Amino acid sequence: MLTLRNDGEVTVKLNSVSAGASAAVAFRNGLDSGAAFVALSVSNGSAELDYRTAAGGSISSSAVTKVSGPTYLRLKRDGDSFAGYISATGADDSWQLVGTAGVPMDIFAQVGFQVAGSGGTTRAVTAASFSNPRVATLLGMGGNLTKIYDSSSERPFVDMVKLVSQWQLLTGKAAGVDANGWPTTTDFQATFGGGGSIAPGAYTIAFKGPAGAQVQSMRAGVGVTRASYNAATGDQVWLANVPAGSPSVGFKFLNMGGWGKNLRVLQPGYSLVNTPIYTTRYLSFMKALGPASIRTMDWTLTNEVTLSNWSERSTLNSADWAKKGVAWEAIIELANQLGANPYINVPGRASDDYVQQLASSSRASSAPTSTSTSSRAMRCGRRTSPTASGTISRR
Repeated sequence: MLTLRNDGEVTVKLNSVSAGASAAVAFRNGLDSGAAFVALSVSNGSAELDYRTAAGGSISSSAVTKVSGPTYLRLKRDGDSFAGYISATGADDSWQLVGTAGVPMDIFAQVGFQVAGSGGTTRAVTAASFSNPRVATLLGMGGNLTKIYDSSSERPFVDMVKLVSQWQLLTGKAAGVDANGWPTTTDFQATFGGGGSIAPGAYTIAFKGPAGAQVQSMRAGVGVTRASYNAATGDQVWLANVPAGSPSVGFKFLNMGGWGKNLRVLQPGYSLVNTPIYTTRYLSFMKALGPASIRTMDWTLTNEVTLSNWSERSTLNSADWAKKGVAWEAIIELANQLGANPYINVPGRASDDYVQQLASSSRASSAPTSTSTSSRAMRCGRRTSPTASGTISRR
């Protein structure tokens, strides 16, 4: 069997099968004997669609359709919907529907041919002859992810600190930042979301800082209170209640001398424990679109950043992702959750080591059944280099 990602179809000609045995083309949710599956099978002159909707469950079958002689079989997947067809010639206008089934199937399914005996007590050689196999993937559309900054309308990240375009002094001038992008001044401010359509509710603000630290809203009408403070560790949590109709959300941080450079501002409805990277709203929107690939040129600021070394990139621990691009770890996580191919754009000044490190990191964090790009393919210097798991583009 082979692994097929997402939608596709398998076509094969069944030339013959032993008397009393059955031959089939199948999609399986793994190779365990009790795995969920869909199989278009032929036995004793009849074709039927057999399926199991859950591991260990019972097997259901469609009504039978008579066949005679060599027969072409086609099993097609569209999401979790499957359809089986037969044809005497394999011509485009000759296919007859045998049956359909709805079976929850993983993004990566096992596809192949199978033969089973009659199950009787008499030992006999069971064989089937297949020819002309063809596997076709049904490619969907991809999309480019729009640039990340504080006024990004989609606000995909739970932690809105990742959207900060500029840390400011209270005068509005740019504040100095450290190597990870955190402000180094005692007092600073930032806009965490703009452009309207700000979700109302309680925003959770958390950081490690002195007892005298204060958090204030940059806009009137937003109440900010400290919910907890641990004197031993300096860990503190503040809640900001943002009313409906607010065009933006931003906060001032005062008396922050010696703070822990670990600020988080979570959108309403999320916990400080096991905080996900992406909001449920954003993932639901993206899954509804169902992109076959996600292009990262704008997310990684490919045409803007001047970095060349792997150590200069954004990481999960960077203060924000608006100035040097979204962390690769977060991009691969999104691709995994969507079951989409990452179309990776490499900065034009990236060193060979950067490209090799990116290849290794992508391979280590991609979905287990996807195939990673080799560093050799990524270093070819061409504009695009198609791969099994996506496309690498060096601009």
